Amino acid sequence: SGTYIKVQTDDFDIGQLSEQVRADDATSGAIVTFTGIVREMEVVNDHLKALYLEHYPGMTEKALLSIADQARERWELGNVVIVHRVGELALNENIVFVGVGSAHRDNAFLAARFIMDYLKRDAPFWKKEFTNTSKILKHFCFRIFDALQAIIFLLGPIFEFLSQQRSVF
Repeated sequence: SGTYIKVQTDDFDIGQLSEQVRADDATSGAIVTFTGIVREMEVVNDHLKALYLEHYPGMTEKALLSIADQARERWELGNVVIVHRVGELALNENIVFVGVGSAHRDNAFLAARFIMDYLKRDAPFWKKEFTNTSKILKHFCFRIFDALQAIIFLLGPIFEFLSQQRSVF
């Protein structure tokens, strides 16, 4: 069983990604997929026309991998595929694909939901919303807590190195 993570600007093929969840894994009796799309909604007395998603390369992929790893710790899973788009996205375009294989459907459903919920909460993506009259910058995640988490994540290897150096002296 493997984990495939990708952040990309290009659209994705849902059928191809579903096949990737199934690929080389005869142990999975269930595959659950979720596809998020840009939907029309009211934004500050106006209507959404498009989104622009940005991310922090390298850190975003690591965050997505960490979310997939957390799901694997909770449930017995086969292949896991997570693809998230960035850049400008018009109404009805694909944003995110999450696919999970497991021997049992309950595990697949629970893991797919867990991944999507944690992705939406923890992955470092920023969203600009474009309407007919304005654009509004919204942060998916980078609230103060998330910024601190990012700093800890980036400084972690330095702290680890320093703690190893202390034990040498």
